[in-house]
Amino acid sequence: MNGGGQASGQARCMHAGRRLVRTDRPAGVTDATMHAGTLLARVVFAMTRLLVLVMALLLAARSTAAAGGCPGCHRGAPPGSAAVIAVERWQGSVHAGARVTCDRCHGGHPEATTREGAHAGMVSPSDPASPVHSTHVPETCGRCHDPQYQEFIRSRHYRVLQGAAPGEAPTCVTCHGAMHTEVLTPETVAAACARCHNTRDGVSPRIPQEAHATLDLIFYAKTTLEWSRDAVVHARALGREVGEAEQAMVTAEAAFHAAEAKWHSFRFDEILATVERAYAGAKAAKRAVDDAVIRGALEGR
Repeated sequence: MNGGGQASGQARCMHAGRRLVRTDRPAGVTDATMHAGTLLARVVFAMTRLLVLVMALLLAARSTAAAGGCPGCHRGAPPGSAAVIAVERWQGSVHAGARVTCDRCHGGHPEATTREGAHAGMVSPSDPASPVHSTHVPETCGRCHDPQYQEFIRSRHYRVLQGAAPGEAPTCVTCHGAMHTEVLTPETVAAACARCHNTRDGVSPRIPQEAHATLDLIFYAKTTLEWSRDAVVHARALGREVGEAEQAMVTAEAAFHAAEAKWHSFRFDEILATVERAYAGAKAAKRAVDDAVIRGALEGR
């Protein structure tokens, strides 16, 4: 082979700027044929890229729906519709923060990628078979809130619920709401109770005042617990012996949590007796802390 590198039928190439250009072609191939082949190759390449993109978008949409669960689809419903309102009430709620999703109460399959699959097995809340039908709401809430449920089924509210028509007896939703839950306070409880208990309807009109007084004492006990807990933490940081105070706090906090649950029985005498134990335990813890701090000061520690 000479320096020109010539060879019959062998392709020769040369550099033209940054492009690599063929200088020969098979016999009988015209410029028009070469151009048509190049154009077809580009079209096929473009269509392949488009197909890949469409498939990726479809997969992403399905993944988004699965990852977003019920809100992932219901956000796309018409503004102001029941589906959108439900999502808006759920977002920012305690349940949303705890990752308690719609299916935990309503049923369904949030991982599904079709409407039919997501709603399989669900029934309307007005259907007595629904877990969120008024007669089943306490039991459904009780799956997570068992202490409260066990107290609620001891209440007159629960007994009335068993024989009442839908919407005519109080459930958890009556006081706490559904998706966006709220906890009643001494400032709001009387008004909430008065919706049913009032002189107009003649249904135990003294209940709102009794509920206000009882809940006010529960909140007072809670404040006392927090005050005593802070005192124990501070004394421990100073190196004081706080074993006695800590034991008193354990007793007080157990009584307080029992009172919180017992509130749902609406048996005010029982609630007040339990709150009193919580308050007494918190005061005992504070006295034990004070004694420990004083002893440490006298001992020069």
